[in-house]
Amino acid sequence: MSPLWLERRALGIFPGRTWLYTGRQLVSPPIGAVAGVALADMLLAQRPAPRWWPLHLDVTLSDEIARMVVLPWQDTLRTAAQQMRYAEACLEDVGATVAAGWTMQYGYRRHGKAGMAYALPVVELERLRTLAAAHHLRLRSVLPVAAAAYWRYPLAQRRAALLLLAEAGRYTSLRFEHGALAAVDVQPAGAERDLALRRLMRRSQAQASAIERIGSWSFDGGAVPCDPLAASYPDAVLQTLDHRSWE
Repeated sequence: MSPLWLERRALGIFPGRTWLYTGRQLVSPPIGAVAGVALADMLLAQRPAPRWWPLHLDVTLSDEIARMVVLPWQDTLRTAAQQMRYAEACLEDVGATVAAGWTMQYGYRRHGKAGMAYALPVVELERLRTLAAAHHLRLRSVLPVAAAAYWRYPLAQRRAALLLLAEAGRYTSLRFEHGALAAVDVQPAGAERDLALRRLMRRSQAQASAIERIGSWSFDGGAVPCDPLAASYPDAVLQTLDHRSWE
């Protein structure tokens, strides 16, 4: 048996594209297949997991179905219940009230620095649990892509860095200062994607006049246009990130 069959599965579900990695191997969907959970089910069936060896399934989802917010650090919060109420309040402040039917998570990558809270629909998580069980997999993580990037993007103590996440219908930016999350911004992107990216970059430039490094990632494995990035931050180092950066 190939060793790849004994490695975890990494699934991505986005509008316009669904993918599966088994170990280091990409399982390509059929041409013309419609992205979504049904396609994810088909891809997992192509790489069945051995029933005698429990494998993990990690899922990355589009930010379109999530609600998220930056959590400024608060020294006065001592308990998990206080942290949860604080995260809920921060989401409400940006108009993303978490009601019944949503489940929320929060975390801080570094002590004393800003963290992130995000909420996902319970029905989506149940659908993924059912999918994993049907293929004899253990669902280990489900993260919207911005949350995955927050936890896994390599941070350095540089003055300021910007991370751009490109999806079919939106751009999301995460700005880091001194190795900590400072801001998250979103720009819907329709047919005029270049214009949408320029709008996002203008807002970023208004908030942070100097950025030393810009990392960009695209849901389809392509390159994010460099011209709007270089126009806003001509001195920044531009880096295109690997499609598997958030695994």
